[in-house]
Amino acid sequence: MRRVLLGAIVLFLLGSVPAWADAPTDTPVVTPLQAGGILDDAWGRREDALAQRNRAVLAAVDEGPALAQDLAWMDGLVSDRPGGSGRRGLVGQSVLVPLQLTYPAFFVAATRVTNAPDPTGRYVFWTALVVMVRDDAASPWRVRLESWASGPHSAERLEQLLTAGSPERFAPPAGALPIPLEQFVDRLSRDYRDFATQPIDARNIFAIGLASGSPLLCFGRQYVEQENRPWWNPAKSGANDVRGIPEGAYGQLTSTFQAQQCALVDTASSGAPVATVLTREGAFVSHQELPATPPPWLPLALVGILLTLGLTAAVWRLRPLASPTQPIEPEVVSLAALERQTVLAAALRALMVAFIVIEAERWLIPRAPFLAATLAVMVLFQFGWRLLPHWRTLKCSARILVRRPLAEVVAFVGDMRNEPKWQPVMVAVEPLPADDSPSSRRYRSTQRVGDGLVLEYESRVSETGGQQPVISADLVGKWFPDGAEWRFNAVAEGTLVTLTRRSELGPMRAISLASLDKHRQVNRAFTMGDLNGLVKAMSGDSPSPTDGTPEPQLFREYGWLHRLPVIGQSDLAISIATFIACWVLYSRLMGDWFATGIMLMLLVHELGHYVEGRRVGLATTPPVFVLLGAFVALAGEKIDGLTHARLSLAGGLAGGLATAVALALYVLTGSPHILPWVAAGAAANLFGSLVPFITVDVEAILLVVGRWLPAVGVFAALVAGAAALGLGVADPLIPVIVFLAFVVLRLRYPGRWQRDQGALSTRARLVIAGAWFTLVAYLALVFFLTTGWLV
Repeated sequence: MRRVLLGAIVLFLLGSVPAWADAPTDTPVVTPLQAGGILDDAWGRREDALAQRNRAVLAAVDEGPALAQDLAWMDGLVSDRPGGSGRRGLVGQSVLVPLQLTYPAFFVAATRVTNAPDPTGRYVFWTALVVMVRDDAASPWRVRLESWASGPHSAERLEQLLTAGSPERFAPPAGALPIPLEQFVDRLSRDYRDFATQPIDARNIFAIGLASGSPLLCFGRQYVEQENRPWWNPAKSGANDVRGIPEGAYGQLTSTFQAQQCALVDTASSGAPVATVLTREGAFVSHQELPATPPPWLPLALVGILLTLGLTAAVWRLRPLASPTQPIEPEVVSLAALERQTVLAAALRALMVAFIVIEAERWLIPRAPFLAATLAVMVLFQFGWRLLPHWRTLKCSARILVRRPLAEVVAFVGDMRNEPKWQPVMVAVEPLPADDSPSSRRYRSTQRVGDGLVLEYESRVSETGGQQPVISADLVGKWFPDGAEWRFNAVAEGTLVTLTRRSELGPMRAISLASLDKHRQVNRAFTMGDLNGLVKAMSGDSPSPTDGTPEPQLFREYGWLHRLPVIGQSDLAISIATFIACWVLYSRLMGDWFATGIMLMLLVHELGHYVEGRRVGLATTPPVFVLLGAFVALAGEKIDGLTHARLSLAGGLAGGLATAVALALYVLTGSPHILPWVAAGAAANLFGSLVPFITVDVEAILLVVGRWLPAVGVFAALVAGAAALGLGVADPLIPVIVFLAFVVLRLRYPGRWQRDQGALSTRARLVIAGAWFTLVAYLALVFFLTTGWLV
């Protein structure tokens, strides 16, 4: 009896051994019916672990890419996920199970999940493809891949593909591809080609056949984005960085991006495989960073404050030399040479402006399209209207009564050798051999256009007699067709003389002029001076320059401001209104903080010019603010070179001091809004005024550099190109623009122009040059560091 009982126990124990221990070799590891239960159990435990933030339980249900994705969501690296942050319920499934007799084993399931209803009571559903794997008989089933359909259409197609066959049958084997599986995965990875692709893990690639005969390919792959940046231009991370990196600046950044995809593979008529992506999921799953060490902002701010104050004191302590006792031998320039120089300068200036606009538009179009369009309209308006014949024709007429008989006045004016008697800027006029026409005479005139500079030109004079004689004098030149017409009418008190000056500016000449208004004012001054001088000359008095200080006027482009109601009656009102208008525009484009910073920096810069102009007795207008700049209109008597240099440097020194103070304020407060102020201040003072473009601030440069201006331009171009490369901008147009700016200035203001500004000692020139170069170097350093730290 005991033996029978012992045998029964042995048989019972042998019958309790698990089936997989002695299963026959043709028994499947998992069947379609078993797969559904496995998925239900794993999905529920996984969602519980996610809801409870239980990493240990999650690691028992997930592995590989799916585990990395879920852990990244737990750690906050993934901000959202399909189905929301709550527990997602599994409401439908379709499985694809290949016939597998050994481990490792897998199957693919299309899951339909939902969350809590929306406010209207409706449920929203999401569909995902999940790959479940089991490495061996001792391991549990785990989720290895999970990717989601992009929308209802993709989800519907996915469910149709997986339910086309019988749910109780095994999936057919995947057909062989004409290219290796890893190479085909590389093709699908091109969406992430900006990252460094990691080697493909064979455990993350799954292929299974569908009832349609096309295989379904699912894979997961990681990509690494690595940034090693120099200390002056660290990598940046914003407040809502998609990589999950805290906001800040970093010297090194390494981010791992993970992508999971499932694609339907078909064969084209050519035999090449064609993939249709059904589901995808991608996110940054990990990162490593090394914080960057910020530049020494506080020492840089203190140096800037002391530097600008010291340079101001050094320049304003200078004294001009006494007037020389020996007269300076004048230098003569011909009209032909002046024409060639003007045309060349105009062509180069147009090329420079075109390059600047191209650079600005390339940067603005993707970032601020409205500002890009506004800039284009302004440039077209600034230069386009100068090409119209109506605007290129400058005409001025005036009349005066000369108390002399008609014949005497006509004879006096007709002999152009008398012109120096009524026009003090004329040095001499001598007749040339007569032309074939008896009514036409030719003269060679020399006209003083500045201290130590004389312009020599030829003119042709024709005279028409009668009761109203007319004398016409025209320049003999190719590009400067200027002329004057004298009309005489006998009246009871003497002779009424009408003088009309006409300048027909060619396109190149119109472009080369900084302001047509200034040329128009000069034309008007010459006309009035000729008539007043004629009256004095015929009465026996010597002509003299016009007395009185002219009032400053806005450029013609902005003269319409005076016609505006209310604000147009006051220069101060125009200044305030343009300040507010520009602030509103900048705030809409770049935010309130940046708009406030750039406007304050422009205001301080222009106030530097304004205060210095008032101090030396010039008539000035309050600053007028325009898009991408501002200006102060100045007018008054001729000033010496030292005063001119101070006036030029005043804006830059004031702006440099404001930039340094803003940098110190940033150090004290730590506010991230103030550092852009510093960059804006450095840019406004460096590129808007100190870098030589056609503005008042270039005068100090011209006084001390003179004929060496192109050589300095080469140095400045190399520095600009090196700075751009340091910031990661490989743009050949930047050094070209800087060099062209210096060349244009050299052509517009030759070296002999220095004599027009009065005598300066060598020490004064060195001080002015040193102040300018030092200020430019400091602002360039601040701009380089702040831009590199911000961009």
